[in-house]
Amino acid sequence: MAEDENTVPEGTLDELMDDIEIEDELLQEETVRKKNAKILLISIVGLLAIAGVYFGINYYSSLLDEEQLVDQAELAQTDELVKETQSPPKEDAKKKEEKKAPAPQKEIKKTDEKKNLPTKEDIKKKETASPDKIKKEKIKEAALQKTEAKKIETDEKVKKEIKGKDLKSSQPPKEFKKASVAKEPKPSAPEPKKTPEIAIPKTEKTGDYFIQFGKFVIKGNSDNLIRSLRKKGFSPLHVSEKDMVNMYRVFAGKFSELRDARETKIELRNFGIEATIKTMANDLYTIQAGSFFVKGNAEKLDEEIAQLGLTSRIVRVPILMDVHKVFIGYFKTKREALLFQQKLTVKGFSQTLILNS
Repeated sequence: MAEDENTVPEGTLDELMDDIEIEDELLQEETVRKKNAKILLISIVGLLAIAGVYFGINYYSSLLDEEQLVDQAELAQTDELVKETQSPPKEDAKKKEEKKAPAPQKEIKKTDEKKNLPTKEDIKKKETASPDKIKKEKIKEAALQKTEAKKIETDEKVKKEIKGKDLKSSQPPKEFKKASVAKEPKPSAPEPKKTPEIAIPKTEKTGDYFIQFGKFVIKGNSDNLIRSLRKKGFSPLHVSEKDMVNMYRVFAGKFSELRDARETKIELRNFGIEATIKTMANDLYTIQAGSFFVKGNAEKLDEEIAQLGLTSRIVRVPILMDVHKVFIGYFKTKREALLFQQKLTVKGFSQTLILNS
């Protein structure tokens, strides 16, 4: 079949359609650009209008403030001018007050109890014055009244004193006789009390009384006491003789067999106690733990043995042995011995006995 002359090929139609679509898109873009440009112009114009309004308002308000300040300054000036025209000058007011004020009185008359009546001006001042001013004025008035009253009293006292002096001067002076004052005898100084003389003991036996310091079983203890007495200026005497002395012995336990006694003796030795085995009646054995001249030492050992769990006891045994006596003597009377004993206590030797031979 033969193709018609008016028919267009398919390729050309597609190209035409594409061109039409491109032209449409370009037209749309131009319209959009125009709209955006219009919007920008409108917004710029609006912003400019707002800014103009804002600055115009501020400028107008500043003008109003300046006008108000000017008006206030003019009003202040007019008020000052009005006050100056109304109030009289100060010098004229002072002159008028001086004219009104009465002249000061030279002599102050005695004020009676009746007060002066207030004037009209005082009443007006009191009415117009504040309560604080009224109080101050009252206080001032009261103070003035008190001062005036005091002045009057002092004047009267001075006049009375002057009159009294004049009267005394007019009278002839009286002759006063000097009264003879009896001289009191000066008190004599009190006589010092005579301290009784302390008799010095004589080593020879001229009296029956002597002062004993103690009996010593150990000779070294008596020698130490004699040295200390000689250092203090005393002359002690020393005697060694046989005498009965009470000794305190500590015994531990009672044993029927010698073996048990020996075992306990070893135990005590381990604890530092030197003991000896003693025989008793009825074939019994005991242990002597110690023998003491001082009872307190025996009591201490007794407590130590009791802590070890053993039964113990203290037995007092009188024994004839050598004793060393230290004393000072002799004195004729007991009074002399007492006085010398007081001297010893002052020097530190308080534990002494006065004995009669």
